[in-house]
Amino acid sequence: MKTYFISSDIHSFYDEWMGALKDSGFDISNPSHTVVVVGDLYDRGNQAVECYKFVKKLNDLNRLIYIRGNHEDLLFDCVNELQQTGGCASPHHWSNGTMDTVIQLKQAGLLNEVLYFIKDNAINYYELGDYIFAHAGLPLKLKYKDGKPILVVSKEASEEEFKKHRWDNPIENLKKGELPSNKTMVIGHWHCSALWSYLYPDKYGDFDGYENRPYNFDICKMNNLIMIDACTAYSGRVNVLKINEKGEILQPWIK
Repeated sequence: MKTYFISSDIHSFYDEWMGALKDSGFDISNPSHTVVVVGDLYDRGNQAVECYKFVKKLNDLNRLIYIRGNHEDLLFDCVNELQQTGGCASPHHWSNGTMDTVIQLKQAGLLNEVLYFIKDNAINYYELGDYIFAHAGLPLKLKYKDGKPILVVSKEASEEEFKKHRWDNPIENLKKGELPSNKTMVIGHWHCSALWSYLYPDKYGDFDGYENRPYNFDICKMNNLIMIDACTAYSGRVNVLKINEKGEILQPWIK
């Protein structure tokens, strides 16, 4: 039976990712093991080259599902800006770590290869049973099933709409009910501490709020939302969610 090992927001922290995959039981020699990257493979860390070579190997083995994140978009935006300005990048490309990624990949002679790899292989979302993997939000449309209104992914949405939703705040989407009605979303982009803080405000703090309470970066589930981003650049860890081909979560503590 196939097992999917799902991570997000690796941000070029290859060693931490490999440690997390090993701890979760991933075996690259096992043909039933597939890795899912829920966006933001690059930026912030210093192992962009190692991350790329690993996903390329997985892709060659037909054992990679690669969801496009906002940092994949930033990489294209940064390269386009460098070409248009003759080598000048906006401050946000430095603060987001995108210029560091460009430098790492360019020095290795891999920049164009990585851009083509993303263009050819990264997708907006992936559905597996009752789950849908996406980086953050998705464009939705209203549909009726058995006479009841539900929200489903708008497959007719433009690439620009998908790109815009890769910057969504999932907590706000949760509050406003702007999540697919018929699926549980598995997302990255927004660190898990935000959902833990929303669920248990007296116990946990939200990393973005810099609150004087502990941050919890474990995988967190609420209703039809699962957040897996461990804020690796801060926490030094990567989360791995395991789901089999039947759509069963293989970690019993994630309810």
